[in-house]
Amino acid sequence: MESSLSAAAGLFRAADHYMSQSTSGLSAEMLTRRLGAANSILWIVGHATVGRLRLLALLGEPGDVAWEAFFGKGAAEAPDPARPDLETVLARWGAAAERLEHRLAALTTAELSAALPYDLPTADPTLLGVITYYAFHEAYHIGQIASTRKALGRPLPRRTVDRSSLSNTDRP
Repeated sequence: MESSLSAAAGLFRAADHYMSQSTSGLSAEMLTRRLGAANSILWIVGHATVGRLRLLALLGEPGDVAWEAFFGKGAAEAPDPARPDLETVLARWGAAAERLEHRLAALTTAELSAALPYDLPTADPTLLGVITYYAFHEAYHIGQIASTRKALGRPLPRRTVDRSSLSNTDRP
């Protein structure tokens, strides 16, 4: 893996860990409850997953960016029997995590420094800048999940990280 990607890759691994921690042990009612005008935990998890799938598409990994109508940018949250449940969304997140790890490891310096043909809210208009933006996007939304969880009376345990799970020594 290019050294310029190591920080973003570490953030993606941390996001994988905290996504699991932040969503465990919550009832279906808690997952879909909205606090005021804020989105529910299920919506936020779906939105982060859609973002990760968009990043994979941007990186040249073909695949369906599932559930844009439910969780895409600007999508209104509304009850819908066709909306996937948490288990389904987390399965897609996990599969995307593996694909992302492999794709990041294969990127070259030339690919990372290439300018993109459109703007995202980042000061760095290269592919590396966009990857870094998506790592931030995930961290932001996982923080939202943790805050919502706490507001629902289900805070995370004080210590949730096994630092060895964030190491990339056993990864490609």
